[in-house]
Amino acid sequence: MFGIRPALSARNVVGPRQTHGVGFDFIRRLESLPDHLRILGDGTQSKSYIHVEDVIAAVLLAHQKTEKCFEVYNVATGDYITVGEIAQLALEVTGLTEEKVRFEYTAVTVGGRVTFRWCV
Repeated sequence: MFGIRPALSARNVVGPRQTHGVGFDFIRRLESLPDHLRILGDGTQSKSYIHVEDVIAAVLLAHQKTEKCFEVYNVATGDYITVGEIAQLALEVTGLTEEKVRFEYTAVTVGGRVTFRWCV
């Protein structure tokens, strides 16, 4: 139908023109308030991210290699990074150090219940 062959799904795509996401938000917050970073959760949550250039390469490859219509593919790396590691990278990018920035871990609600809240 309409010559559509592959359908691809990519989550947590990052790249140079990124305008949202945890890394972008951390850097923006640190630029406006360089002594404090509020982190939702305890920093151990993890996600897999993929660069936009890798997604483009996957789209082109799938279009070239897929013969049947409506084949569906997930595009991912299989690598994971924690929110705490992203916070550390944000410090590096902004030139700040752990000694000068206080991380505030905030409450996470699970099933309507607050699971924790503390500061480091």
